[in-house]
Amino acid sequence: DEYWKIMSNENLKFSWTIQKTWIRLPGSSADYAVPYSEAMPETVNFFNKVVPVVDKAFDFSNIDLVEFIAPKNQNIIPESTQSFPWNAINYPFKDKKVQGMTILGKFFDQPGVFQQPRTYWSYWAHELGHVLELAHLGSGRGDYPMGGYELMGMQDGPSRSMSGWIRFLSGWLPTEQVFCLPKESLGEINLSIKPLDSEGSGVRLVVIPTSSSEGILIESRRETKFDVPVIDSPRNGILVYKYNGALGHLQNFLTPIAPTSSSNDANAYTGIVRYIMKENDVISDSGIEIEFLSKGTFDKILISKAGATPRPGTDRKSTRLN
Repeated sequence: DEYWKIMSNENLKFSWTIQKTWIRLPGSSADYAVPYSEAMPETVNFFNKVVPVVDKAFDFSNIDLVEFIAPKNQNIIPESTQSFPWNAINYPFKDKKVQGMTILGKFFDQPGVFQQPRTYWSYWAHELGHVLELAHLGSGRGDYPMGGYELMGMQDGPSRSMSGWIRFLSGWLPTEQVFCLPKESLGEINLSIKPLDSEGSGVRLVVIPTSSSEGILIESRRETKFDVPVIDSPRNGILVYKYNGALGHLQNFLTPIAPTSSSNDANAYTGIVRYIMKENDVISDSGIEIEFLSKGTFDKILISKAGATPRPGTDRKSTRLN
């Protein structure tokens, strides 16, 4: 509840109804096995068998989302599985208003990133994002650059936040919190940006369209109570990333841009590349240059056309990066 209150700017609220006792399913456990997430036809078979049994013991008439929980000693669901209206699985609820069902498997009882416990809530939050018709960022399996900085890419990443772009797309950022300026109108601009998950007024997202379907996005990040805590990990600063509107679900429509100083940063999420800018870092991409001037209650940045800001005595692209 608290997570979505922050992500949605209080536009999304929940009322929970919790079944107080276990509901036993008939037959053998093997009859319900789902070998991996979204396996077919096993996922269809699972919900077709489970829903009618549970429906006799629980009133779903006013329920939008169903979060099933299996006993921790079960071995029939090693990962998880879920269903939504558009994949034709949850038709047992066709006469009700249920929009999504999930069940967690043993995967979520194992250590995750940095050997920290995985959390049920982040999986539920990620799948709820799909119910809200938010695309999955990147591949459903494997690593991808933005995965650790966007919940819709990875529910177990070090950062559990949602990007400013996803919030903007969802209508959760007020107009006054978004600064948009086309590349051709760009001069030299000093901006103060409020950290994305903080309270109060101030710009949260900078959007610089670079074509009819692409743009550079800038936001400020701070480690929050929802993230995986990592000592000395530099996750507080400016994040610059690109949006590609020609890409969508299960593709890298958001891609972070690394400052030159990030190479071989031992404290970075991957241990190789750090995408969060430190003070005095510079990023140059698509003819645009972003310099992180200072960190504070508001992070101060300088945006200009590449080559517009003189940097005496050194090559411009490496100034202040060492």
